[in-house]
Amino acid sequence: MVSRLRRNQAEGQRLVTDTPPQAVDPTAGPRGPFSLRSGEFDLSVDHRPEPMRVAWVRPEGRARGATIVISHGLWDSPESFMGWARYLASHGHTVLLPTHQGSDKRQQSAM
Repeated sequence: MVSRLRRNQAEGQRLVTDTPPQAVDPTAGPRGPFSLRSGEFDLSVDHRPEPMRVAWVRPEGRARGATIVISHGLWDSPESFMGWARYLASHGHTVLLPTHQGSDKRQQSAM
């Protein structure tokens, strides 16, 4: 497992070093018209010993769009997707970003 982790880290470093930065996609459009509110809450679930921490971003006032859940991948965190959350919320959507304990940045640091 350690050798696989080292290979993955080496490949990640190579990609970061060899890949040129990408420009912002102009087709994504400007930020939406809504002001934003954000916060966090704890969600108790039966299969976890501790509550799940969930960050949220929503438009000020009443949300008009869909509720969107952005689930971070292995060794990541909701903060990595906060830009998307703000963009979507500025267009009227409510965005939830749960923290997956055991597969977040703390686990990566522990390795």
